[in-house]
Amino acid sequence: MKKVLLTLSLVLATVLAANAQVEWQPIEKVGVTKLEGNAKMFFIDFATDWCGWCKKMDKDTYEKSVVAAIMNHYYISVHFDAETKNTFLWNGKEYSNTASRRGNPHDFTRAVLGSQIGYPSVAIFDQQMNLVQVLSGYQGPDDFIKFICFFVNDNYKKYSYQKYMEIFDTQIYPEIKKEVGLK
Repeated sequence: MKKVLLTLSLVLATVLAANAQVEWQPIEKVGVTKLEGNAKMFFIDFATDWCGWCKKMDKDTYEKSVVAAIMNHYYISVHFDAETKNTFLWNGKEYSNTASRRGNPHDFTRAVLGSQIGYPSVAIFDQQMNLVQVLSGYQGPDDFIKFICFFVNDNYKKYSYQKYMEIFDTQIYPEIKKEVGLK
């Protein structure tokens, strides 16, 4: 009986991981307070409704079940409208869009991306909401997986990017897939 339940649990976990979708959170909810005991990093996707490459990345990359499974396991993810008019708190600071016309970046977009504003862009924040890395431009699923896994389990603190890439296929990725429940 225990073997049957264990087998069913493993099958269910595999099916759920195979059909995973990124669990996007609203920035208004995520940015209000640091989560006590939070082990996940923060991932923010900066996009706009008019950006063709953003839509392509949504379809080609974020809809891949392996990408979703990794992001859901290791990150609190936000799909952020980089030109929104909403006002919100992030790490204790209030951000709003002070631009008077449509098409101007939100103050949070400017604060994170600086003078290199382009879409799509993604930002990784540590558990204390400190900016760790920004990546601009469309990323296909294979390159994107390598990018997001670099920050998992503090790999970015343990390895140079060159060393990380050397061991990604043989050590890093198999371990991450095991932790996430993917084959």
